[in-house]
Amino acid sequence: LALAASSNSTTESTLNAEISREQSYISIQQASLTAELNQANQILQQLPSQLQGVNELYSAITGYNQNQG
Repeated sequence: LALAASSNSTTESTLNAEISREQSYISIQQASLTAELNQANQILQQLPSQLQGVNELYSAITGYNQNQG
């Protein structure tokens, strides 16, 4: 029984170490994905004003939609 308990303890320690490594990896990936999503969100938030600028430029060049806005 002592040998089985020692083996179980070793296995448990190994598994705990693997779990810690995986949690660390997940944490790093989470931080990376959060940064990417924040950057994408900033880009998406800029699109309406960029579109408005393009529309204004188009209107100035073509005279189309001059009465709006």
